Amino acid sequence: MKRAFFVFGTISSMFLLTLTSLLFLPSQPVRAATGPICYVNKNATGAATGNSWADAYTTVQDALADFNCTEIWVARGVYYPDEGAGQIDNDRASTFQLNSGVAIYGGFAATETLRSQRNPVVNITVLSGDIDQNDTTDANGVVTDTANIVGNNAYHVVTGNGTDSTAVLDGFIITAGQANASGIEEKGGGILNDNGSPTLANLTFSGNFALYGGGMGNLNNSSPTLNNVTFLNNYAAGNSGGMENDFGATASLTNVVFIGNEAGSSGGGLTAWRNAAVTLFDVTFSNNSATYGGGMLIDSSSVTLTNVIFDENTATAGGGMYNFKNSPLLTNVTFSNNSATDGGAIYNEISSPTIVGLTPGATSFTSNTADYGGAMYNITSTVT
Repeated sequence: MKRAFFVFGTISSMFLLTLTSLLFLPSQPVRAATGPICYVNKNATGAATGNSWADAYTTVQDALADFNCTEIWVARGVYYPDEGAGQIDNDRASTFQLNSGVAIYGGFAATETLRSQRNPVVNITVLSGDIDQNDTTDANGVVTDTANIVGNNAYHVVTGNGTDSTAVLDGFIITAGQANASGIEEKGGGILNDNGSPTLANLTFSGNFALYGGGMGNLNNSSPTLNNVTFLNNYAAGNSGGMENDFGATASLTNVVFIGNEAGSSGGGLTAWRNAAVTLFDVTFSNNSATYGGGMLIDSSSVTLTNVIFDENTATAGGGMYNFKNSPLLTNVTFSNNSATDGGAIYNEISSPTIVGLTPGATSFTSNTADYGGAMYNITSTVT
């Protein structure tokens, strides 16, 4: 069983609330008479028109099915993708499909009149793939370790396929995805973006499982933007415990934390494969593990890292970072307390990384350990 790590100030307040019981849902949603804001509150008892907190939809899916909604405000509680009109109970293919031009915001107490009044840290709002509702969770319905997934869960909790940047998801914890089938259903347990480029902010991906991309899978020219996102204790049996970027996918990450993620093979925190391009700014990799690239693995892709921290990541090769056939630019990057058999901090193979410190001490290798190359192991590589 993987160890569970918790990010205080991000999700530790999940323990403050208790789950409320699910209500029986209407068989069909009543279309909202006005827009653009539609309201969702699982505990609402009104007319279920989505027009107000009193008459809120009781499922997120009913709001997504209402084409009048361009903003969806979701009150605290746990929401499952197999709930709502037109959904099939316990259908593993059920997912919260994002739509271009629609912004979904969580973290409301169901009293707000302005979006700025919400507080996602206090009003925990969860999108859960635990469709059979038998996983072991914390008090807020969040799976904190993939070993606690029981039975069959949704393949992808959220899907951003075919979207552009106007598809927004903001203020949620995404948990208990289980992409353990074949084909596309083996990627992106928390969220799958296949040729999709949503805007993702103020999110935590916790306890999601996949064969590839436990927390997130970005495929086929997807280009998501992430700001203030945490990947916590996600697991991939193959590659990419936290996030996978593959087949020309590009991703922009700002203020993102990868902690306690694990991959059976490569990229405990993040991978970039096959002409992917990833930009990281103010990103931290901590306590992630894999065979190759405990923090991250880059293979034949373009990656730029600025103000990035690798701390206490572990691997057989490349405790912090594994580079293969690429030339990443590292500016103000700190490697500390990472460990591996080869390359405690970095393992470079057929690669040409450039490592820059703009100010004294801004780039450092401290207390990294390995049998060969405590800080760095280079094979057929040129390092500047």
